[in-house]
Amino acid sequence: MLAKIVERVELEKAGIGDHRTTKFQKMPLREHLQAWRESLHANNCEQEYIKLKTNRVTAIIEGCQFHFCKDMNAEFLEKFLHHLRTNQGMSTQTTKHYLQAAKQFVLWMIENDRIDRNPFKTVKPGNVAIDAERRGEYQNDEVTRLLVAAEAGKPFRGLCGSDRAMLYRLALGTGFRASELAILKPESFDLSACPPVVHLQARSSKNRQPATQPISIDLANDLRPFLAAKPKGELIWPGTWNEKAAKMIRRDMEAAGIPVETTSPEGDEVRDFHALRSTYISNLIRSGADTKQVMTLARHSDPKLTMKRYARTKLSDLAEKVNGLPTGKKFAPQFAPDSDNLMQTMTTDEDLNSSGNVDSIISEGTGNPVKYDTCGDMVTAEDENLEARPAGVEPATYGSEDRFCKFANYLFCKYFRRIESPRCTQCCTSFFAIRCQ
Repeated sequence: MLAKIVERVELEKAGIGDHRTTKFQKMPLREHLQAWRESLHANNCEQEYIKLKTNRVTAIIEGCQFHFCKDMNAEFLEKFLHHLRTNQGMSTQTTKHYLQAAKQFVLWMIENDRIDRNPFKTVKPGNVAIDAERRGEYQNDEVTRLLVAAEAGKPFRGLCGSDRAMLYRLALGTGFRASELAILKPESFDLSACPPVVHLQARSSKNRQPATQPISIDLANDLRPFLAAKPKGELIWPGTWNEKAAKMIRRDMEAAGIPVETTSPEGDEVRDFHALRSTYISNLIRSGADTKQVMTLARHSDPKLTMKRYARTKLSDLAEKVNGLPTGKKFAPQFAPDSDNLMQTMTTDEDLNSSGNVDSIISEGTGNPVKYDTCGDMVTAEDENLEARPAGVEPATYGSEDRFCKFANYLFCKYFRRIESPRCTQCCTSFFAIRCQ
């Protein structure tokens, strides 16, 4: 392997290389880029896709000062991507897209024998998950201030203040990305439907699937006069603002006094244009939507992406749920009846027909005596036989507490299952628990 590398370097110094790539070595990269653009067009790629890819590669060529194939270097590209993240505020996900475009371009050059190796093979895209976890959301008061500042702000790449305010509102009401909002036309809206919806074509969505997104009635009512002033068949928000959406919203955030980076009890957060989508998804969850509904509205195929990357849980949300949990205090007895008055309390029930002791009364229509116990249950002959004992024979003498506990246990086991009065059941239970302690 080392011998081949040394041989190739020596041949390059001597001006002798692979005969298939030699003729392209002195061709400027801009000509290679133009050839790649024509190739994408020949493969029926969308014009927006071609423009996006070539613009990113152009930015890399100019930023790294690559003029010819031999100038392309992994180290310079890594420094340029770092510059985009630190100085221009791009996320790791965005710079990853730049790197993908660059690698796609050089792979096309390899397949067409324009170069013999990939100079960007060792460049890593970075940890996208770190940026995703740090992306925050907008609070309700911040949204209000943002819309007011945008309404009064100066135009940005052709978008006036009122257009930007409605753009932010639609992003908060649909979760659409900047690239998806940029291609909407008045015909994309069906505000007379029930519910009002926005139609997104498959070629315009990120997952290449058509979408019909419902919107709130309040948003639909505000959109009617706004869309009525827009020409049919034309883009509602034209221009190149979507290429600098992060810069656009940060300018309005600065005017509204909203920090881009903030420290909260949940950790450090960064807000940008895509944070409008995170706010939309988090608000859906707080409204009570289940996981399937949130996934559908977010147009995700994986619930982990929805719940882990986009959904945000605040301490205030958790505190609200915890405050709704039952505590031991709620289950504590509301009163503890006095044991001395327990029998008197029991005998005042409307269901009882005796005054507390076993009494004999005459059954209506029969003339036969009927006996009831202290809980109001009829005493049968079998019960009397079990309970009867010879006169003058006293039960075995125990300690006063033990004797009472055994007697209470006997009554509890014999009559508890037959007690139908909830009040009586509660009194018996409390009485036995107090006296047996």
